[in-house]
Amino acid sequence: MIHGDWDEEGGQKVDSDLITSDGTPMGGSSHFVKTDVTDYDSVLSLFEEAWKRYQRVDIAISNAGIQEIGNWFDPSLDISSIKTVCGTPVPPMNQDSECSHCQMDIETNNQSHRR
Repeated sequence: MIHGDWDEEGGQKVDSDLITSDGTPMGGSSHFVKTDVTDYDSVLSLFEEAWKRYQRVDIAISNAGIQEIGNWFDPSLDISSIKTVCGTPVPPMNQDSECSHCQMDIETNNQSHRR
């Protein structure tokens, strides 16, 4: 797993938390890359690290700057209530970083299938 965040201490803690008491990784390896989602080159470095290590990206999740405003997880929500747009504005920085992330994810997936 490759994961990125601006919080270097927190990111490295994720890596260390995934190591068992005898020093072996739980279920595979974890590698943190300091990432600023507002900087295209920084996000690109995250994908390049994954490509360098694994020559593929199986799953990419982008949740930077995503926060619950309103009642997204209200247990009373049902299929009818979600048909109304929530109306919560998304900051332009988040839109730009999401688009960049999707573009990189699509291309790395395409590249791995071309091999």
